[in-house]
Amino acid sequence: MTEPERAEAVGSWRANMAALYERRTGPRKVALETTLAPATQWNPVLPGMKAGPERDQCVRSSTDPGPWPADDEDIAFASVVIVRG
Repeated sequence: MTEPERAEAVGSWRANMAALYERRTGPRKVALETTLAPATQWNPVLPGMKAGPERDQCVRSSTDPGPWPADDEDIAFASVVIVRG
């Protein structure tokens, strides 16, 4: 965020958060069950489905990785190859 954006966020924090804060502590307090999941939790897996592989695997490559990149910036975009030792 730029400095003006941060200043705007700081200046409007109380007005933007007042309604949420009031629901937790004010006269319109909402009772939440202990089994209720947080609103910020997001799970893309549908009920009854499994996410990811059954077990972790590392598949070794038989490909020659070639020479080490000469430039640090090239290392960031280099392919990852696991060489059999």
